Amino acid sequence: MIYMSIRDEIKRSVENQQLVLLQPTLPGSSMKRFIFAVLEIMTLLYFAVPEIMTLLYGAWTGREQEIRWKRVCADLEWFIEGRLIVVGDDGYMKPLDPAEDEVWEIRCVDPDPSIRIFGRFSETDVFIALGHHCREELEEKGSVEWAAAIRACKADWRKQKWNYKSGPSEAPRKGCCANYSMVGCSGQLGNRYDQRLSACDIGW
Repeated sequence: MIYMSIRDEIKRSVENQQLVLLQPTLPGSSMKRFIFAVLEIMTLLYFAVPEIMTLLYGAWTGREQEIRWKRVCADLEWFIEGRLIVVGDDGYMKPLDPAEDEVWEIRCVDPDPSIRIFGRFSETDVFIALGHHCREELEEKGSVEWAAAIRACKADWRKQKWNYKSGPSEAPRKGCCANYSMVGCSGQLGNRYDQRLSACDIGW
């Protein structure tokens, strides 16, 4: 029941053009996980967006930013193709403190400048990308900038007017995504995401 409710709300957000489903850029690529992103992020990526019937070539300010965001797109496709995800301090993604906020970052570290995609899981294998930040602008972990970025992510989640909080710990599920391994997380976080699950076939 919880799954159906949040899925219906996500679909309404797609219909209202608040979210867009990330599609593979390579023909024949399959989707084993799902990323829904706000338009601010999608305009920095490079692919067709059938939901709004337009081709977004990116809101780039120059060739360097174009190349950087194409690499971000490739990083995000790694997730939706169902590849192995390393979760932890130096991994592909990690849950941020405080854990109860259920805010995650996808770490796009190559090439510089490193970019972080902030978001939340609506359910296992379904990530909602709500914001992006250059790593250098966030300063040290625990800084005012980090706290503001986490608050912004939570506020953007609330703007969707979803009744469901978010995150694997809040639902009848035990993990963030299928096919993942844990490295370098604290005991509290590691224990909360310690099971490998089958990929969700949620029929988007």
